[in-house]
Amino acid sequence: MSSPVVLVIGLLGLALVVWLLWLIVRSSRERRRQRVVDQLLSVAASGDTARLREIVETGASINTVAAQGNSALHLAYYTGQQEAIENLRAYGADANLRNNEGLTPAEMSSLVQIENLLREGVWYLNRDGSWRDRGQGYRVYTRLGQFPERIYNPAVVRQVLRREQRRELLILAIKLGRTGSEEKLAEALQAFGDKHMAEDYLNCGSRFLHDAAEQWARANNYRIFSRSGWANVGWGRF
Repeated sequence: MSSPVVLVIGLLGLALVVWLLWLIVRSSRERRRQRVVDQLLSVAASGDTARLREIVETGASINTVAAQGNSALHLAYYTGQQEAIENLRAYGADANLRNNEGLTPAEMSSLVQIENLLREGVWYLNRDGSWRDRGQGYRVYTRLGQFPERIYNPAVVRQVLRREQRRELLILAIKLGRTGSEEKLAEALQAFGDKHMAEDYLNCGSRFLHDAAEQWARANNYRIFSRSGWANVGWGRF
């Protein structure tokens, strides 16, 4: 083999080694960075302000976000850690940063309030949509109607994903009849629906949900039925 060929092969081998070393170093740095990010978000959510200060002093970016777009300040607001909120603001956390749901850190406080009300509300509902406690149900129903749709709708999606009392949750959302929630409810039916949910949608009085129910039934080879007097589950009706 001639010397130029040997030289070229040697250079290519060296380049390959350098490239592999660069990948290893970059991967190691990324793992270290991710550990710092995870620690920052964890201590913000838990309110460990001493550890929070230590992490910030290492030079960690205070506005780094997780996969859902939540920053440390988002999580501190979500878990109600007031001291951590104040410290993060002092460290320069961006109070206007929006997560993947379009919510600012401060709006996470309203989000968790809505989630708690939704979880409470389903306990006052029977599976057929009738109220087991109309007084408490009306209190929750009225309170939920006071939150803006842009925060309410993500809260509903989050609770649907939890799987607990899903049908009752969707019935509550139908009763509330909030603007902009129909598409999210239709997506929930397609992902998690059964025949009972589909008939709730079909008979609730929302044309959008009616069509979603028929689409679900066709896709899943079910027959569902329109029924007169389906009074317990009505769009926008307590």
